[in-house]
Amino acid sequence: MFGVMLSRFEITATTNEDFLLKTLSQLMHERGFTLLGVVAMNQEDGSLITLGDAQTTQGEEFAGILRCLADQIEFNLEEPEDAPLVASA
Repeated sequence: MFGVMLSRFEITATTNEDFLLKTLSQLMHERGFTLLGVVAMNQEDGSLITLGDAQTTQGEEFAGILRCLADQIEFNLEEPEDAPLVASA
């Protein structure tokens, strides 16, 4: 069911990886979430690998989610950690 995706080429997941992803997906579903995929980064070259259903992880919606995540990370890096929270009136 799950595979490891690098670009558009599928690499078959090991039995342990497949089990972990299925278990994580089931646990997330029990909490009311749908696990679309998992993103991992290669430590040597910095490339991203997505684990999950190829139609999902290679789709436009998933790409949009990754862009939003990247924007949020960048925003968090720009904000000082000790900045006071301002409540709106």
